[in-house]
Amino acid sequence: CESEVHKGMARKYSIIGDTNVEVSGYLKMDAFLDGTLPEDTLNIWKMQKENINLSQVVKIIYAPHHTLGEEKHSFSTFSQNYMKILEYAKEHPKTSWIYKPHPLLKQACIKNGLFKNEEEYDCYVREWENIPNGKAGDKKRSATVKSYEPRMKAAETKGEQEVIALLSKAQVDKWKKAKGAPFKL
Repeated sequence: CESEVHKGMARKYSIIGDTNVEVSGYLKMDAFLDGTLPEDTLNIWKMQKENINLSQVVKIIYAPHHTLGEEKHSFSTFSQNYMKILEYAKEHPKTSWIYKPHPLLKQACIKNGLFKNEEEYDCYVREWENIPNGKAGDKKRSATVKSYEPRMKAAETKGEQEVIALLSKAQVDKWKKAKGAPFKL
């Protein structure tokens, strides 16, 4: 499991307690801990003016939900705010924005009549790309997800010992300490 908190939940709520649970960490975060992030990973923020100090800029990820309209569980305010938020981003140079919608938002917008078709929605997304302090992240995945994928593919196709080699040293050390070496996952 990811943490002692999760192990405690297993202890409290599982019929067998935490007898089959080890704290292993969170694979998606390994790249941050072991320094294997691609160089451009942290350089994701677009600036309106080059002479603005990045530490003084408010960084905002606008990640609207896909539930629109009269759905029973509608969490989104996208239909009321999408243009206001884009205009706000344009008017505030000391902000940097990433528009990262839910993958189902495009179809929900078309279904609910907010946009006539995919081309019209894509035009809205391009507006985010075209402002000096904005980006659209709807077709790109985060670096942490990218760094996680090879490990998971290996886990699906390789044997246990090879998978262990792909895990972070910190995770392997935790498992060795908990189980004693040699060990099996």
